[in-house]
Amino acid sequence: MLRTGGKLNRLVFAGFFLGVAFAGSAHGMQPCPSRATLLEDAKTIVEVRVKSLFIGDTQPRLVENFPARTMRVELEVKRVIKGDFLPKEVVAFSYGFPPGPVRELTLMALLYSFDDDPGDTFEWEPLLQQTERGEKIYVVGACEYYRFPDFVEELNGTEGGFRKFDRLPPP
Repeated sequence: MLRTGGKLNRLVFAGFFLGVAFAGSAHGMQPCPSRATLLEDAKTIVEVRVKSLFIGDTQPRLVENFPARTMRVELEVKRVIKGDFLPKEVVAFSYGFPPGPVRELTLMALLYSFDDDPGDTFEWEPLLQQTERGEKIYVVGACEYYRFPDFVEELNGTEGGFRKFDRLPPP
């Protein structure tokens, strides 16, 4: 039986709110390459599950004078699809607003190990970025390869891997 509580309700609301409230923030950004191009260019692709997702003031920051409000995503690596990748668990960071798979990650966190459904995994290109302090962290951002299950992409209005506002042509 699926139990819902205050924390779960807040998590769902926060993910939904962030996805809707900041939907227009990506309009001035360059569009990401197509999913096919990202897949072709990726050196490593892994199949992962979202074990947990935390939205709050997390560290380290990628850029100093940027809000500390981020998403901390704990990922379980199920298999390597392309390239080499040794870790079985990864902690990645993402900013809690688009562009990027905010809503998708939130839904995947809710689906983790739900009745051992194979639909709780997605493909991801693990990218390391260096912070201003020299620390290396994994980032789930906007323009790396990721592919969520079809039903997740349909629920989130994803078109070819990106929502329409993530792929606007430059002015």
